[in-house]
Amino acid sequence: MRAREFIIESKSADLYHGTSIESAEEILDSNIMITGDGSQGDEGQVSFSRDFSIAWQFANSHEPAGVIFVIDQLKLSQTLGKKLYPFDYLGGIGRGTPEAEEASRVNIPNFKRYIKQIIILLPTYGVEPGEMPEIDVDEYPNVFNWPNAVVSVDRGIGGLSARQYARYIKQYPASDFG
Repeated sequence: MRAREFIIESKSADLYHGTSIESAEEILDSNIMITGDGSQGDEGQVSFSRDFSIAWQFANSHEPAGVIFVIDQLKLSQTLGKKLYPFDYLGGIGRGTPEAEEASRVNIPNFKRYIKQIIILLPTYGVEPGEMPEIDVDEYPNVFNWPNAVVSVDRGIGGLSARQYARYIKQYPASDFG
């Protein structure tokens, strides 16, 4: 791959943002991604990763569930321009580190227009094999009603649309999935 092709591909690849389901619900409700205030080690910015596994680590650490926003980087960068820049928590501004981060120090209004998909990660610790992890889907209507939302669960149960999961949990609460 030529250098020019690599640059074009890296600027058009999806970005990922991992967060808690509560934060995801707030983001969707307000339709704005707000920068951090720096108190959580977030450098006063919104961070995205080009590496899915980094977003998965952030999202998977939340209870009762985590969420990964899959973001259209090309559309976002066309709107933000240089306000979306390469960033590395370990080394600051720049590329070439394993984190593959992009960041913005400005709030991102109309955030919904950049979302390609929402992945809901349900934790499986404490859940018996063959059972479906449960969450109150009515508490997070924006997340579970998102058109391209999917529920991801370990043990091969994943792949359900969020709407299928919500219907299942309401129809068969605390029941065996398999």
